[in-house]
Amino acid sequence: MTQPPDEVQGSLRSPGTRSLRVLLWLAAVTSAAVILVWGIATTSQNLDVLTSPTVQQSSRAETAGYQCLEAALRRAIPRGAEVFDAATSVLLYQRVAESLTPGYRLVQDAEQAQYVVDVEAGTTCGLYTLTVTHRRSR
Repeated sequence: MTQPPDEVQGSLRSPGTRSLRVLLWLAAVTSAAVILVWGIATTSQNLDVLTSPTVQQSSRAETAGYQCLEAALRRAIPRGAEVFDAATSVLLYQRVAESLTPGYRLVQDAEQAQYVVDVEAGTTCGLYTLTVTHRRSR
């Protein structure tokens, strides 16, 4: 096997190269430790927030509101009906669509719908108010 020239062999073993490798290794270990400590602290803070009584109460109220909306929709609209979802909030539109699937046919045009559903912030179902308009019979 061929040996590198003496000047290259010497530079690979020089004290300066070894010190540089040790410094780089220490920098990497320190960076990893800082990131780990920061991640643990952030997770702990998030967990404290998510488990606080205020957040849990708000979450329960929101869930109860969604369940109320779903029950009200199923009482107001016969199964199999064509429904147009007029909710302007993306989240409320999604919740109405989830409540109406399966069993109802969502249409993209209010003119084709038998029922138009709108959900807004309010107090009928906890945090929301539901409006169902009967448009036509089939």
